[in-house]
Amino acid sequence: MIEICEFCGKTYKKNLTPDAYLGDNCFDCSFWLKKTCLKPEDEARKAIIKGFHYMIGGEGYLFRGNGGKEFHILFHDGREVRTMNLWEQGEIPEEFRSLLPDNAQFIPVEKPEQITFDDFEIPF
Repeated sequence: MIEICEFCGKTYKKNLTPDAYLGDNCFDCSFWLKKTCLKPEDEARKAIIKGFHYMIGGEGYLFRGNGGKEFHILFHDGREVRTMNLWEQGEIPEEFRSLLPDNAQFIPVEKPEQITFDDFEIPF
């Protein structure tokens, strides 16, 4: 059965599990609309930076977002988070930007100064 998306007006077929859709919206619109109504504990893990949507994962997991690269995030409400488990969920389409405005920015991660041994002879 062909459906018409309530949000964007495109026609689509519901060929995924019912929980993939939010109301009478296509999958793409449902995906982004679900990001506007997260549970409070998930809302605190949401970072929107320069139009991209990220979720901060827990630190005790075997698999980590972005390959475990370290990120330092400063939220507009003053919170600072350092994480090695940041999951990028994609660039927010223009039609959802007003519903999902930026709420944070990346702060450069300071790397320790690299030590070189060019001037030393190793005695072995």
